[in-house]
Amino acid sequence: MDTADRSNSLRFKSVKTWCYLQLVCLLPFLLFFLVRDFDLIHLIELKTLDTRLRLITPDQAHPKLRLISIDEKSQSENGIGPLPWAAYIYQTLIDSISEAEAIAIIMRFNQEWDVVEMDKVKSIDNLFLIRTYVEYNQSQSAEGLPTISSWAELPNSFSRLTNRSSFSRYHRGSTDGVYRSAQLVLTEHPDHRYQYSIEIHLLCQSLGVSIGQVQLKQSWWKGPYLQIEVKPNPISIPVSTSGRCFFPYLDNNHYPVSSFVDVLKSVESGQRFTDKIALIGVASNNQPTGQTTVGAVTALGLRANLMNALLCERYVWQMTPLVTGCYFAISSILLFVIAGWSYHLDQQRLFIIGLMGLLVGHGMLAVLLLTLFQIWVNITALSLSVLSAGILTLLMLGYLRLRSTLIQLQLTQQQLVRSEKEAVFGIMAARVRHELRNALNLVQAPLEMVKNNFRKGDPLKFKHKPDLIVSEMDSAITALSRLDQMIERDLSFFQNQSLDLTACSLELIIESALEATRSLVEDNGIRVKFNYPDDFPTIVVDQNQFQLALINLMKNACQSMLTGGTLTLSVTHKIESDKISISIKDTGYGISPQDLNRIFEAFYTTKPKGLGLGLLNAKNIVEAHGGQISVSSQLQQGTEFTICLFSDNKNLKYKE
Repeated sequence: MDTADRSNSLRFKSVKTWCYLQLVCLLPFLLFFLVRDFDLIHLIELKTLDTRLRLITPDQAHPKLRLISIDEKSQSENGIGPLPWAAYIYQTLIDSISEAEAIAIIMRFNQEWDVVEMDKVKSIDNLFLIRTYVEYNQSQSAEGLPTISSWAELPNSFSRLTNRSSFSRYHRGSTDGVYRSAQLVLTEHPDHRYQYSIEIHLLCQSLGVSIGQVQLKQSWWKGPYLQIEVKPNPISIPVSTSGRCFFPYLDNNHYPVSSFVDVLKSVESGQRFTDKIALIGVASNNQPTGQTTVGAVTALGLRANLMNALLCERYVWQMTPLVTGCYFAISSILLFVIAGWSYHLDQQRLFIIGLMGLLVGHGMLAVLLLTLFQIWVNITALSLSVLSAGILTLLMLGYLRLRSTLIQLQLTQQQLVRSEKEAVFGIMAARVRHELRNALNLVQAPLEMVKNNFRKGDPLKFKHKPDLIVSEMDSAITALSRLDQMIERDLSFFQNQSLDLTACSLELIIESALEATRSLVEDNGIRVKFNYPDDFPTIVVDQNQFQLALINLMKNACQSMLTGGTLTLSVTHKIESDKISISIKDTGYGISPQDLNRIFEAFYTTKPKGLGLGLLNAKNIVEAHGGQISVSSQLQQGTEFTICLFSDNKNLKYKE
């Protein structure tokens, strides 16, 4: 591969890496965006919302709000008596607080109550009653709002009190049963007119506007909302696509409550309820309650909390799916930027710091938006997205870092091998040049002598003495033979030869190796001693290669005994393990402990001549046959090389 192709390949791999990194950062955000409304995740989000809503909960009830409870005192024998009461009793109370801006009876009249004094019942303009309804087959309008099929009829006496009535409905969570939202708007079948809850009617009455001035509008970023046209600024109340509004709860102890019977008996009731919104409801101990974020509250308490939120304008805006998706996308891009920067700088710690910063920033932003603008940001799904994407990105960054380290190690290894080869060939060139020069000098000297003799007229009389010419030619041939032996014996280290395994006689191999070194043995006056078994084993080896290894070891032993000594050749065969040991022992000057650890290194030698490759070549040949070579030596006492291998080489792995 040329440089251009390598560059294009690396560029392509880099693009793929960035694409994978972006995909890892994006997929968790996409997944949790799609499942953010699933039960478990939505429940966790609601629990975190409960905690955040405390930041916008009013410190106290709105001063306009007053509660009148039909408690045990009012239902006792000393009071009015047990429920149900006649309509005129409520009218009597309402007449005493007629200065109130709006009055609502928080009770559902599900049956016709007996009323004897019908003529005592008169219409009251600022009174509102709750009417129940039947939902139209659980269907929804085009806007996603529930549709009313029909209204329940009020008792005749109560319908004469007022014609201003509407629904009042609260929703509890499907998983934990906690009331957090109220229905503010519905549609009525068949004309799909909007119907607003009694709480919206009470708010309009307090603001001095008609219910006709309430409009359902749509915002691209905050979704649907109710807008009440009042001056100087319209009031906007957020609702969900199903017409619900989330609001904070205030503990019951914060609301001013008066007993129904006490209000009837007090002559100052009218003054105390001037310009107030009075809510009348049952608050006895046997009254069913609903679980909220501040504990169990009665039906009266639920309405009081919603009215308090509407009067104080403390409710929760929900971002549309489009804005929520954009928020998820921006967070994903930020995480990708952090991951990319960390990958570029190869700093995982930087990514962890950025990940924690993104999580903390998201949490702080969610709290600030709810506190300052009452905007509900989904903190759970996005936090899970950031954490899961962060973990996956960390794993990927770790993988990329490991891969980069491995690539760098491979490059470093290649560089080291290249440098080592350059150093090896540098040393080899110097030593080979020295050895070749010595060998060529031995060849050149007799040839030049013969040439110069005949050029000068044959002063040495070679023409009459052919034996002298033959002697000089023998010297040149001997030098060439030694050069050939050096190439075969030492420089074969650089050849990658496959083994030609055959079953051979070990005795024949040893004798051939000894014959190749006989001249050196005789020149140095060395005595050869044999320790052979009675029956020489047959061994499976490459005969030429194994013989060369023995020659190198025998030559090394002879060169250490320049003034004579004993060369001991020993062979042992363990039949039970089929293991053969070949020992070559000399009585030379030995090897020092410092040199003993380096004798198998390339080009390492303590001799004035030689390349320092003989022992390494022998070691490589033995190990190629699946064997091992060991050495032991003592200074001035000698050295022993031992070869151990199996005769049949069953454990040998080689290429033919």
